[in-house]
Amino acid sequence: MLLTAPIRKTLLKHLAGWLVALLILAINVHQSYDPNEEVARLEPLLVVLLLWVCIIAASYLSLFLHTYYFKRGKYVQYGITFLAGAVSVAMAFRFAGEFMLDTGFVQTAITDVISFSIVMALALGVRYAKRGIIDQYRLQKTEALLLKSELETLKSQLSPHFLFNTLNNIYGTNLDDPEKGSEMILHLAELYRYFLDIQKKERVSLKEELAFIRHYVELEKLRLTENNHIHFRSDITNPDTKIAPLLLMPLIENAIKYGCFPGGQSVVDIDIVCKDGVLNLSTRNSFEPGRKVVSSGNGLSNLSRRLSILYPDRFTLHSEPQDKMWLGKLRITL
Repeated sequence: MLLTAPIRKTLLKHLAGWLVALLILAINVHQSYDPNEEVARLEPLLVVLLLWVCIIAASYLSLFLHTYYFKRGKYVQYGITFLAGAVSVAMAFRFAGEFMLDTGFVQTAITDVISFSIVMALALGVRYAKRGIIDQYRLQKTEALLLKSELETLKSQLSPHFLFNTLNNIYGTNLDDPEKGSEMILHLAELYRYFLDIQKKERVSLKEELAFIRHYVELEKLRLTENNHIHFRSDITNPDTKIAPLLLMPLIENAIKYGCFPGGQSVVDIDIVCKDGVLNLSTRNSFEPGRKVVSSGNGLSNLSRRLSILYPDRFTLHSEPQDKMWLGKLRITL
């Protein structure tokens, strides 16, 4: 059976580590004896090899017992087998030394048991230290990914294309209806004020997020024709509930972008409900198969990635056609 690359890499790391440990033990013993005493030099090296093998056995036995008993919540069995393991390795070490190598031990059997118990505890300490370093690295990597994802989301919302088109719409509207143009400017100003505010926050209240969405929806309504209908409804039990900013926007933006088109009637329904710590967003919009719309194509993939980081195993996200409508659904357990 061929070993996979990660397994081979792990085995090589372990082998290298144990060879270094053997070298350190041999050097220490070699420096403790007179190199001219040939008989005395061979005996301690054999003891070092025996000690090295027993340390390896104690270390892996400790890791096995920890995985098999402690992680399964069998703490009593773990304590008993841990002590029994330390005693077994200590006795094996003394037996092999006294009867196979004919070596006398200065320290007592109890001291050996304590020594191998420390070795077993150190093996666990190394495992936890390693995992702590790995977890810290993964956390930093995750935070970097989250920051990048959030910046990409902000960038997509604050893109020059969006600003340029909106300003063009406002300019054209202002020529025919200055009052309507002024209202669009106010909504745009509120959108960008929110963009600036959330760059300093990891969480915002649903009240703030809904206010932002309303400004966005109203701005879109003002630029659209009478044939395009956008209905926005919300039912929030606790408006102060915290949520990561801009999580709801990708579905809403897609519904309006793909659901509102010139010629004929088009409808966009947006419903947001938050009760008992569960947030539900549903969007429903008209769509014409094959109609091309300018899009970065990253909105929903960025959203899914952010949700995986912020609410792992606590969300569902769907976006799919049904009859002549396109349905989007997002459910988050906050």
